Formats: sequence, C-alpha cells, structure tokens
Amino acid sequence: MERVKLNPETYEVGNIFKVLVIAITVLLNLAVFTWFFLFSGLYK
Repeated sequence: MERVKLNPETYEVGNIFKVLVIAITVLLNLAVFTWFFLFSGLYK
C-alpha cells in the first residue's frame, strides 16, 4: 500500500476546518446556555 503524503494546503484546510467546528460548537453552547438562563429567569 502506498502512503499518502500530506500536502501543506490540505493540512491548512484541515486546521481551519477544525477551528471553525470548535468555534461553532462553542457559540452554539453559549447560545443554548443563555437561552435557557433567560427563560428560566423569566418563568421563576
């Protein structure tokens, strides 16, 4: 089997994709947390 060489370009794209996924996950968690916090505060 031939080993696939990592191109610097694909490595860069992979890093950008990883950072984007982490940022989106953190933003979604913050949005859900603030939403629950606001609504729990309203209904108390």
